[in-house]
Amino acid sequence: MEKELKEYSLRVLEYDELKMLLASYALTPIGMKRIGQLEPIFEKSLIQEELNRVTEAVHFHHREGAFPISNAKDPEEIIKKLKIEDTILNGLEVYSLLSILKAGVQVRKLIPKLGKLSYYLLSRFFSTLPELQSIVKEIDGNVTEKGNIESSASKELYQIRKKIAKLKERIKERLDEMMFKPGADRIIQDEYITIRSGRYVIPVRTDAPFPVKGIIHGTSSTGHTIFVEPISTVDMNNEIIKLTEEETVEIEKILKRYTYLFRTHLDEIKITEQIIAEVDLLNARAKFAIDYRCTSPDIDSGGVLRLVDARHPLLEKFLLGSRGTIVPISAELGARERAMIISGPNAGGKTVALKTIGLLVLMAQSGMHVPAEEMQLPIFKQVLADIGDQQSISASLSTFSAHIDTVSKMAKAVTDSSLILIDEIGTGTDPAEGTALALSIIEYFKRKGALIAVTTHHGGLKIYGYKTEGVLNAAVEFDEKTFKPTYRLIMGAAGASSGINVARQLGLDDEIVEGAKRYIGEAAAEAEDYLTKLRSLTVSVEKKKYELEERIKELEADRKKLDADFKKKEAETKEKFNKELSALIAQFRSEADMLLGDLKEKRDQLKLDRERMKKEKLLREKIESAFVKKKFEEMKPLSLGSIKAGSRVLIQSLGLEAVVESVRPDGMLEVSVGKRILKVGMNDCAVVGEALLEENRVKKPPESVSVRIAEKAISREINVIGKRVEEALDEIDKYLDDAFLAGHRELRVIHGIGKGRLKQAIHEMLKDHPHVSSYRTGAPQEGGDGATIITLKD
Repeated sequence: MEKELKEYSLRVLEYDELKMLLASYALTPIGMKRIGQLEPIFEKSLIQEELNRVTEAVHFHHREGAFPISNAKDPEEIIKKLKIEDTILNGLEVYSLLSILKAGVQVRKLIPKLGKLSYYLLSRFFSTLPELQSIVKEIDGNVTEKGNIESSASKELYQIRKKIAKLKERIKERLDEMMFKPGADRIIQDEYITIRSGRYVIPVRTDAPFPVKGIIHGTSSTGHTIFVEPISTVDMNNEIIKLTEEETVEIEKILKRYTYLFRTHLDEIKITEQIIAEVDLLNARAKFAIDYRCTSPDIDSGGVLRLVDARHPLLEKFLLGSRGTIVPISAELGARERAMIISGPNAGGKTVALKTIGLLVLMAQSGMHVPAEEMQLPIFKQVLADIGDQQSISASLSTFSAHIDTVSKMAKAVTDSSLILIDEIGTGTDPAEGTALALSIIEYFKRKGALIAVTTHHGGLKIYGYKTEGVLNAAVEFDEKTFKPTYRLIMGAAGASSGINVARQLGLDDEIVEGAKRYIGEAAAEAEDYLTKLRSLTVSVEKKKYELEERIKELEADRKKLDADFKKKEAETKEKFNKELSALIAQFRSEADMLLGDLKEKRDQLKLDRERMKKEKLLREKIESAFVKKKFEEMKPLSLGSIKAGSRVLIQSLGLEAVVESVRPDGMLEVSVGKRILKVGMNDCAVVGEALLEENRVKKPPESVSVRIAEKAISREINVIGKRVEEALDEIDKYLDDAFLAGHRELRVIHGIGKGRLKQAIHEMLKDHPHVSSYRTGAPQEGGDGATIITLKD
């Protein structure tokens, strides 16, 4: 019974029509199907998450447009087929299933962008899509929308089709030769090639002077033409038939492989289908919200149901189609009053007001934004409605009986979290009894803790609304001058039925109208007159309230304008400050550039000085070398008889004087240069003077030779980290001289990484250094970019 009542309430509140309107925004068949399954939600956390997700989707739509899912097909039947073992999907089915997977891949690609835009709910939602990129990559482009398998699907298929194409080309060339050779027009009926039974044939005249040798594959409808496969092309046609069969087998293999891929990922495909359907639902909600200027409702607002300038979306769609204008309504229940009695004339908008309240509640609890300026609502576990004429001849129910039957079901189902909506409560019976029943029904639902909104024509209910605590009157406005409804809902006032006046306006005879006024009774007339005056007073108060609200809006607009002016001036001041700051920075940069220029000139000067020093050194060494060479030439060479320990000799290759320590049997001399012992060839030496005494063996070389001899062993590496560029270059230059003299072959300079300036300066120096053969950046085990490895010349 409760399910039946729920379905009835959704129907009379036009929930199905709303879903149809929402479905018109869907991009996919599965999205439309999902919208058809839409139902109100009764858990706050779920409702709020859906609403927040729609808010993000609306913002995304404004920036980027719809989500990329429009090509997704409905895979339901294909998934059922995949569950059957050994079945193979055809090309169309493969393409349809692939479309779902491609939609999933496209949606997943949005995740980084969503994160950057702070759309965290959408990002988290889309990340639940399974990762099926590998399947898409393998199949995409190999199956067409019509289900054809492309040659790119396999190497074998490509080769087969290539052979078929070549054979077809050869056959066409052969047949063209036959058709276009001289005199062929006496044999060939028409100059075209056609296909019969999968074989290429030519049209031959039945009255040809001599036959074409070949196989006949049919006759034209007129009997004047026969279609002949020439003997010369039979073998090629046979080969095409064979290759076509191979093509069919290969296509079946490809489809079998694709089917296997889908079947092994069936669970992920089903999840993808469900999520894409939800994405389409989200897409439709967002687009609907934009088109109908919707707002996100405030859920669970302390038990208050509040609507500000709410519009019925279906009525708005209808009026837009007929170029009409909808009148919004505002209403509030739950703060002090738990029941609202809406009264007013027929066709004045009472039922529309009731439906608007009910439908917008259902929309909000279905995760949709609502067409209103503002909406607050508690979470209703039930929305129970009795709207419209339920008279049923087949069920032997009058209008009154049908209404009472529905109210009875409501009474059994009602809870303190129910919204009760009843149209024309208490009608269909004696007015006095109807009023009494209506009052009792309202009181019953109030005691159960529900929120109630009803419409009525009964004067007793209007009086009850004025004098009963927790009950509120509301009137649909009626223009007394034109006798036409304005459709505005005025809170706090009861509406006059105005039936007699409307009847006069509609052309009813004055005698009948006046008679009706006499029959209505003096007391009833006075009550109706009282209600009319009261409503006029309320309208006046509402008008003043409206004017005050408009004035408040104007003041708010003025305040916003002042704020905007202040922000504009603040922005101008900030801009002026930034310009002045930029000018100061530009001036500073200019001065800094000048200073850097001076420093660069000094650095260049230092570099020139260093180059000059190097060239002077090289020149000095050349002069000294020439001097040594000349001196060596003037000296007499050594002989075994003229040499002994202690003799002073000149080593030509080094340009150094040395003292002989011993003569080796192989003719090599061991000599001392300072504290270093060297082995030199006898032919490289000449006698300088007499043998030295033992105590005077170690002496410095002559000053004129200018040689630096290390007092201790020269290391194979030098560390210049933390030193200034000029200081480091001087140290390295000296170190290279010492290392070269010490006979080292490979050195390491440790300079660190930093900004790279020191390394660059060192490499510039090494390019032209006389002792350097080559250099390179260190390997990882040698210090990497923080070290340079130098190879010295021999």
